Amino acid sequence: KSLKTELRPYAVQYWVNRGRRDDFPAVLEEEKAEDFQSDLTSWWNELMPSWRKLARDSKDLDYGRWSEAIAGDWETMRNPGINCLYSILACMKWLLEMHFRDAVRAKAKAKAKAKAKGKGNAKGKGKDVDGEDSEDLETLNSDLAPRDWKFLLEDMVWVLTAMRIAEKDE
Repeated sequence: KSLKTELRPYAVQYWVNRGRRDDFPAVLEEEKAEDFQSDLTSWWNELMPSWRKLARDSKDLDYGRWSEAIAGDWETMRNPGINCLYSILACMKWLLEMHFRDAVRAKAKAKAKAKAKGKGNAKGKGKDVDGEDSEDLETLNSDLAPRDWKFLLEDMVWVLTAMRIAEKDE
């Protein structure tokens, strides 16, 4: 038994097929965080029981507004094994890394643009070959994560808590 693969981000299959060896799947190197966020949110929604699933084209899905009213069981989510909830958590980690990577790249681009206009100083802290602040990428502080990432994480925590409570009641 495993999680549904419909709408699952391709990076998960890529990662699993390679024995989950990579910390960060190469297929995500050039993908934008906002695109992966959308894919992950759609997959998360697809994993929900029918009583909690949002319409694919709804604004509620765009904003991650799932109901917290329990109207059934969690059977579609109860899937043991390393390729299940672990895959979702891996996606959240990758997404956080992508958000920080994109922010660091935007910051570097802005610095380069300012420097080209003669407004910046030539000094920079620990740059890697891509011009990213390596220090920024090493400190993935989830407090600084975008609001959408936090909403998705909060919903995942809520679902896991609701599943645990439901198991106690059975």
